[in-house]
Amino acid sequence: MHYTSKDLGAKDSIHTGDIMNLDGTSVKVLYMTNSEDQYLEDYDSFQVLRLPYVEDQRQFSMYIYLPYDKDGLPSLLEKIGSKPGFIDNHIAHHRVSLGAFGIPKFKFSFEFEASDVLKD
Repeated sequence: MHYTSKDLGAKDSIHTGDIMNLDGTSVKVLYMTNSEDQYLEDYDSFQVLRLPYVEDQRQFSMYIYLPYDKDGLPSLLEKIGSKPGFIDNHIAHHRVSLGAFGIPKFKFSFEFEASDVLKD
């Protein structure tokens, strides 16, 4: 599946900006920007951003979990992995106005060899 968003990442909405590393240094990266309302939900120690995607009759969403603490990702991953239903109970349902909004442009890939699974 190739994920792309019509709301984020149009050629006229890509800008260069800084992203901070954990060690305090910064790196120039491309940002996908948008001024539309976004699906965002606040929780005690993190926020959840939902990026919807529609293709033909199919609808998907990518969820990005954003810890508030600089070093909060390990504990957030622990909660996600150890509490059944955590993701279902922590999703963004409502659009909110964020003004100028951007996320770093990224790529990811995943490969799965189905023949090994089908043998069992």
